Amino acid sequence: VALDRIDLDAYLAPPGEGQTSGGDLSGEECAAELVAAEGRAPGLPEAVGGAPLNLRIETGELRLGGLAYRGVSIDSRLAAGVLGADINASEFYGGQLATHVERGVGSSATTPTSVLAHASGVDIAALLADLQGSSPMVGTGEFTAELVGSRDPLLFAGTLAGNVALRVHDARFTGFDIGAALRRAGVAADEALEAATFSELSATAVGENGAFVTDDLSGRSPMLRLDGQGVVDVADRRVQLGMQLTPLTPPKGRAPRELEGVVLPVAVDGPLSRPRFEIDLDSLLSQAAGRALDKQLLEHGDTLRQLEDQLGIDNLEQRLRGLLGR
Repeated sequence: VALDRIDLDAYLAPPGEGQTSGGDLSGEECAAELVAAEGRAPGLPEAVGGAPLNLRIETGELRLGGLAYRGVSIDSRLAAGVLGADINASEFYGGQLATHVERGVGSSATTPTSVLAHASGVDIAALLADLQGSSPMVGTGEFTAELVGSRDPLLFAGTLAGNVALRVHDARFTGFDIGAALRRAGVAADEALEAATFSELSATAVGENGAFVTDDLSGRSPMLRLDGQGVVDVADRRVQLGMQLTPLTPPKGRAPRELEGVVLPVAVDGPLSRPRFEIDLDSLLSQAAGRALDKQLLEHGDTLRQLEDQLGIDNLEQRLRGLLGR
């Protein structure tokens, strides 16, 4: 079967009261409509004499779940109660996508749905904008997923389990401005701008019941190292991450050189579409000031003891440390 273009969202959600035609569906709406459509559709034909059934579909453009796939080929095969499909898109948000899906049918209808997917060269910002309305990140990414979940589309997200690996090149967060935070800490403007773009950002995650846990989020920019861990819950569509940014080199500008190696905590929490970024700049500056104090106390310990004698103040060093929470 060859098609120029097919918009499955339009077929799954025919116009009704208060709804216009051609509107993209959210993931939940798409799942609900797939269940309804499956109930209306005729059953798959039985294989004759046990021979497998094969179907190939080619289309210039496919829209499903609000996402756009171009240069699509679908090779499906029904055999031994299992429907399998190889789905390839030669143009998927600037990159390519290859997916293999298997699902039990008939007497094998209780068999879970399994998905193997790999994409490369993908415009992350454009993909996430279509998927959820906004994107907290820009960059060019590749990802691999090995997933299994319920064959019921309504339950699929909440039963997802498996492994995901993500790598993003030239990554920059749009949810918060790392460069602006560094400039407030005194880092030179040009260096702060470079520091906000990570040449590579990567993570792997293991999922169960729709919640994917990562403990190896990492990235590097010319000035910063990023480490992180947390949970992305695709069923509840929420994210909770703890990230740590560490300057790798002494900064330029009026920022204290003691910023090198100091950890800047960043918390990410909230809906996947619009997570909140909270950056603890006070912690960064406090740690840097404490380091500077340690250095001065080490170099001028005798002078402090002389001041204690002259001023009659006991424990001057401890008092100074207390001011900075040391």
